[in-house]
Amino acid sequence: MKKIIILAIFIFFFLSLFITKIKVNKQIVPTTKTLPQVLFINQVRGGECCAKGTLNNLKLQVNAFTKHSIPAYFALRYDVLTNKKYVDFLAEQSIKYPAITRLGLMIEVTPQLAKDAGVKYKEKESTWFEAQNAFIIGYPLEERKKLVDFLFKKFFENFDYYPNLTSAWMIDTNTLNYINKKYGIKVHQITREQQETDSYTLYGGPPHYPYPASYKWLLVPDYQKKMDH
Repeated sequence: MKKIIILAIFIFFFLSLFITKIKVNKQIVPTTKTLPQVLFINQVRGGECCAKGTLNNLKLQVNAFTKHSIPAYFALRYDVLTNKKYVDFLAEQSIKYPAITRLGLMIEVTPQLAKDAGVKYKEKESTWFEAQNAFIIGYPLEERKKLVDFLFKKFFENFDYYPNLTSAWMIDTNTLNYINKKYGIKVHQITREQQETDSYTLYGGPPHYPYPASYKWLLVPDYQKKMDH
């Protein structure tokens, strides 16, 4: 099984080493010197019920990164994958700027995703943000597999490849191992701590830096494993 790295949300890490560009006297000077690096991850929501996003705001985000040549990931929720305008724009940008606009998958359950995947949505759209509704941990294991399989299938239909990065406020160890083994996910972004922001509290996770997750429990680092990325 391929190894997987966990990212605490808002703390980021490059998957591979890039030639860094440094701005000196208003000139961009390339250098191969190894410098501290970050990975920006943007969670992208579409137009469905749950904390809607907008295509215009997405374009502003993408343009900001491409303008300054800053590599970033855009983790796409299901309602982005089902919107042709979003998909066409992101596909165009990822082809035009492959080292800057990288695409990942946001694992957040919406009513439409549940319906399309053949899974019963827990409650009402008005309570979408509650943990048992939005998080995949709120569903039985077999339904979790159906939901993520459907998500990855939809991503592949749009972009003709599987992403190597996923993002979710929280995910369970079994599902993370499943997508790592089946789809080759190398990096997953979670939240470490959150105090009653969305009707739930998360606490007690590892410090805010990337770590190789244990296959037995994703919140436990396992530094004995050799990383293969």
